[in-house]
Amino acid sequence: MIEFEIDAYLFSKALDAVSTINKEPAIIFEPLGMSIVAPSADQVHLIQLSLKASEFDVYDVEEKRHKICFDTDPLQKYMRGVKGNVMITIDKSQVTLMLPSKYGFKTFDTPLLVDLPSTLTPSKIPYDSICKVEIGALLETIRDAGILDSEYIWFEVNDDNLDAVIKGMKGTARNTIEVGKGIIKSGFGANSRFAVIAKNFSIAVRAGEAFTSIIRMSFAEQLVPIRFEFQVPFDGVLGTYLAPVIDPEVG
Repeated sequence: MIEFEIDAYLFSKALDAVSTINKEPAIIFEPLGMSIVAPSADQVHLIQLSLKASEFDVYDVEEKRHKICFDTDPLQKYMRGVKGNVMITIDKSQVTLMLPSKYGFKTFDTPLLVDLPSTLTPSKIPYDSICKVEIGALLETIRDAGILDSEYIWFEVNDDNLDAVIKGMKGTARNTIEVGKGIIKSGFGANSRFAVIAKNFSIAVRAGEAFTSIIRMSFAEQLVPIRFEFQVPFDGVLGTYLAPVIDPEVG
């Protein structure tokens, strides 16, 4: 049996983040903390949220590694608006929540799922470009792609800036995200360039929107997954991987 106690707001936001990609994530328990790993059905996205044991008021797990899976949807709805700590117990067949209510406390059970999603995350990727960027700059690019009805967004390094090139049915645009404005810190490789499907990019960026206004992007000239690491207000890491597409011609 696994038992842990954590702030209800933090756990609810964690479920909100991963459910942008998959409402049936794998949750891995280890002595040092917990990780939630959620791949998309088409394997284009993968999100990993890690919480260290220090974030839990109670964290009672065995020495060995455990992996479970459940539907986040009923938990998200049940916990909405809850203030205080929630106690969560996991046995062989179900998850049990005990959480405070206005009139005392509530308990809620939901079954574990048998099928576990993949928990493999990319490692040792040869990134040559890294930048810290305001999430608002990327959301503006996503909005403009929607206005122009663009399927793709192309990103390319331009000196110390990052250009987002948008070409759609209703026109073209180039959004330059400048150092000191949208870009907080950068370390770009000279030829770094990648293309993404606008819809997929939106999902990857919005995964951390509830937590932060800053994203650390890592990418490369080679065709490797783009990594988004979100600055989060807890002892842990929220990261998303997004597969790029074979670069279409900008035209």
